[in-house]
Amino acid sequence: MSSTVDQHPKESIRSRFLSKFQNIGIRPNDPDELQVKKNVLVASIVLNSIAAVFWALFYFILGFDIPALIPFVYALLCWITVYHFKLRKNFEVFRNSQLILIMLLPFFLMISLHGFINSSSVIYWSVLAPFAAIIFTDQKKAPYWFIIFLALLLGSTIYELFYPAEIVIPQPIIISFFFLNIAGVSTILFFTVYYFVGERDKAYHLLQQIAEQQFSGLIDDLDIEGTLTSVDQLTTTSIPVLLLIINRGGLANYSRVFVEKEGYNDQLISGFLTAISAFSQEAFGAHILKEITYKDFRIYFDELGEMKVVYAFQGSKLDAQHRFDQLLEQFRTPEIEHLLRNDYISVDENETINDIVDDIFTSESDE
Repeated sequence: MSSTVDQHPKESIRSRFLSKFQNIGIRPNDPDELQVKKNVLVASIVLNSIAAVFWALFYFILGFDIPALIPFVYALLCWITVYHFKLRKNFEVFRNSQLILIMLLPFFLMISLHGFINSSSVIYWSVLAPFAAIIFTDQKKAPYWFIIFLALLLGSTIYELFYPAEIVIPQPIIISFFFLNIAGVSTILFFTVYYFVGERDKAYHLLQQIAEQQFSGLIDDLDIEGTLTSVDQLTTTSIPVLLLIINRGGLANYSRVFVEKEGYNDQLISGFLTAISAFSQEAFGAHILKEITYKDFRIYFDELGEMKVVYAFQGSKLDAQHRFDQLLEQFRTPEIEHLLRNDYISVDENETINDIVDDIFTSESDE
């Protein structure tokens, strides 16, 4: 009988090697997202340390003993911090130590090679530290790492301006390392951004699909008779279907259905939208879901202070957007916002609010 390795020859030595380092810093109560961050960072550091050893050997073969020592020391420190992380499981210490090493290794390597040209701008690798900080730390702290990178870069520039170095490395090697440094960092940054944008897009599309499924039920429950019959009407006019204003507690402060309805529950829809908004905020840092489509209906979303405004319509997007913008402009006045936020009166029965809505959404469409 063939072994598992025989059946899966493409389970590479690298994969089996990295699997030995999975979960070494995981605590039983760590959330899934933190576990992924820990495993990704450990795997990255292990691979980086191996690459650093080959980097050191390459410099040693070229006869640059001190520059060769720096990536070797980096690799050694990586393994020490990984072992410490395995014992202590302190992710903050492990993460910050790695960011410092990623920042300082290229800087010291550039200094040991006497400047930008001799080192082929190896300090460019230091920019990976602030990018890693975006992924593995609180996003608000990442700018500080970028400022440190800029400070190192500026300091190196000033030093070389006052103490220019003699070119001691053969030009073919300098040019080759310029290519390797620029291509290496650019490749890592490109695929990192490519991956995370792809994951963000997947999450956004999933969010949109869930919203569409919920609103398909809403639209199907509303008894809508096809008021738009001609193609010309569809391209020039919009027919309002639903307007919702949801307070920060997730309840509908204002609900207006412009068509005959049956089985419509505005508080159920409001609660669903609040959950979608919370997920959007958690995943993307903002409520980014602005529009969804179902059949020939569209739903627009926007913010009104701490409240959310939802508008469903049929027909022309241009006409609907114009009406929606008008509504938001009038609702954003202090007096109207106060009325909309007031949970102790029936906003649905407030004549001021209804007059604004009627004037914008029904007067022109009824003509």
